[in-house]
Amino acid sequence: MFVRFKTKELIIISFLSALTFGIAMVITPILMVLTANPSAGGFITPLFILLFLVLSKKLVQKPITGTVFLLIYGILAVPTTLITGVPTIFKIIPVIIGGLSFDFTTKFLKNKSGLIIASGICSFLVAISGISLGILLGLPALDKVVKMLIPLLIWMITIGSIGGYIGYLIYQKIKNKPFIKQMQN
Repeated sequence: MFVRFKTKELIIISFLSALTFGIAMVITPILMVLTANPSAGGFITPLFILLFLVLSKKLVQKPITGTVFLLIYGILAVPTTLITGVPTIFKIIPVIIGGLSFDFTTKFLKNKSGLIIASGICSFLVAISGISLGILLGLPALDKVVKMLIPLLIWMITIGSIGGYIGYLIYQKIKNKPFIKQMQN
């Protein structure tokens, strides 16, 4: 199955993905300074990622929107410490896994709870695959992360689901606005 996106759909996905990246690039350093924890940004940025992912999915309504959104985010994040903590091309792997899981889940669960469940699963899989990738790459300090793995994964599911829910609520507020209807036609 080949999905064709219109130019305006790709613009919507790209804009929301770049906006998410920009927010993450602002929030992550602030949280690092406030908490003196280098990984502090990773605890809150999934909320924004899933919020804008759900918005793009609802606005575009095509089968692989989530994968395209996260792929763009992953490509933007390559030269940064977002996602895995190290600037590397391999960080695209966790976001593709997360995007495919999001799209697969929303294909079968098409209602509000399906978006929330898909958001939690996506956040969980990006976290677990990012940690696995970090272990494979031999990143330092992952032994501390592994000790806190269960609470971390519970947090990622929770914060991802909350982000997805907020994204759904925002879409419900704006879906009848003329500019949204014009974008979707």
